[in-house]
Amino acid sequence: MGRRSYSPARRHRSRSPRRRSRRDRYTRSRSPRRRGRYDDYNNRDGRDRRRGGYGGRDNYQGRRRDGGGRRGRRSPSPDPLHQPLDKFRHPSISLEPPESDPEDSVKMSLEQEEIAYVFGRMGSTKDKLGRVSGTHIELRGSGLLIEGSTERIEKAKKYVRILLAQRHGIVDVDPRDHPDDLTLMQIPTDCKGFVTGRNGATLRQIERESATLMTFCRTEKDNEPLAVFGTRRGRLYAQLKIMSIVEGKHENWFVGKDGEKPDVEIIDADMEDDNWGVSWLKLEADMVGYALGRGGETRIKLEIASGCIIQYIGLWAAFAGRKDQQERGKTYLTWLLEQQNGHVSGHGGDRSDAKILWKNRDDVKILWVPEDSVGYVTGVKAKTLRNLETKTGTFCFFDKSNMGRKKKEEMLIFSWKKEHRDAAAEEVYLIVDFHQRKTGGNQTVSEHPEESRSKSASRSRSRSYSKHSKRSRGSRSRSGSYSRSPSRSRSVSTKREK
Repeated sequence: MGRRSYSPARRHRSRSPRRRSRRDRYTRSRSPRRRGRYDDYNNRDGRDRRRGGYGGRDNYQGRRRDGGGRRGRRSPSPDPLHQPLDKFRHPSISLEPPESDPEDSVKMSLEQEEIAYVFGRMGSTKDKLGRVSGTHIELRGSGLLIEGSTERIEKAKKYVRILLAQRHGIVDVDPRDHPDDLTLMQIPTDCKGFVTGRNGATLRQIERESATLMTFCRTEKDNEPLAVFGTRRGRLYAQLKIMSIVEGKHENWFVGKDGEKPDVEIIDADMEDDNWGVSWLKLEADMVGYALGRGGETRIKLEIASGCIIQYIGLWAAFAGRKDQQERGKTYLTWLLEQQNGHVSGHGGDRSDAKILWKNRDDVKILWVPEDSVGYVTGVKAKTLRNLETKTGTFCFFDKSNMGRKKKEEMLIFSWKKEHRDAAAEEVYLIVDFHQRKTGGNQTVSEHPEESRSKSASRSRSRSYSKHSKRSRGSRSRSGSYSRSPSRSRSVSTKREK
């Protein structure tokens, strides 16, 4: 006699009601109840107090998988190649794709095994080629449909051939075929694997940040230099980034043995307007970490706010781009370093006690913040201010030269884009307004130290806010049930007596 297969339904049928567990009897006999008046209150913020935990069983299992439980595993880090592009990405770092009505379109045929390689994982390689060449590339059948101007389409076809040559391990590049979109870099042999990264992850990440195409190649003169294709800003960004990586691994490769500043090679096509290049500032050894920040956050903040490419190569800070961008980036870094001494000059390196003339600059927005709200805007260890800078792409600090003389302190918001400065100012208005309502104050942020909101308006606003809070507090009793006001209950009782 064969064994019968196990079935949960058969198992429950075989049990007698007396032997059935309490949980089974409860789940079978329980009837669906109506939603109570406190269901929404119990379930606020995803919390279910009746069932225990936050959001029920599914969310709890998700927390265990994400590492929140006792035996939780560390969640895998997201792939940087599939993250959205930085919203503060400089517009000139990549070419704009064609509009809805492109000038020309060409279909490039590919072999069956080449299609997946060019398309890449989730289309990442195809999108990279489109950003570098400034074209719109789509997969159509057994080939690629490339849309854009005739010149850009030819560049895209060259980049596709270079990409396919990487499959065979040898890429031959003739610099004469790329007069305005190629930069060659000499990398030491012991650093090539370090620059490439595991499975090419480091190069792919730099390509994504700088909108470039990079590969080690073979030319007539040099053996295996690193070829960087893209716009002049994208190539210069990638060039300085790789110089920083190599200098950290192979000391004095780009920096001279006597501490001389590095030499950056820029092709003639990039220097046509005589307004492009790199300037340098030597840092103290103990200030490099402060200027870099945790995970490079400070460097990225200054780079976004100034619109200048900023990298640290050894003890040298590089400022690349147009001359006005270089000057702005150098000034911001100088002010950042001066904050260590508690004094910031307004002249980009002049540490004299002369009066700071912020009004002469076109990249600043000045706000006057109430003195009692300055600490709230700054936050613990300046965390609130740093988050504001990261959110809006600005560089902010308080001018402490007027501290104690006025009831408001001067806040300076710097950025090369007016939209970023206005967004930061709006955040400051919201933060101060919330703090003043919280503390019962009536002061506001203003663009001049004498400006202030009328006291009557602020008082009426605070009164309405306090009345609203009192009503919300009195509408619910300690037990959690809603109760009527005393006057209303008294009137109802008198009517019943009558």
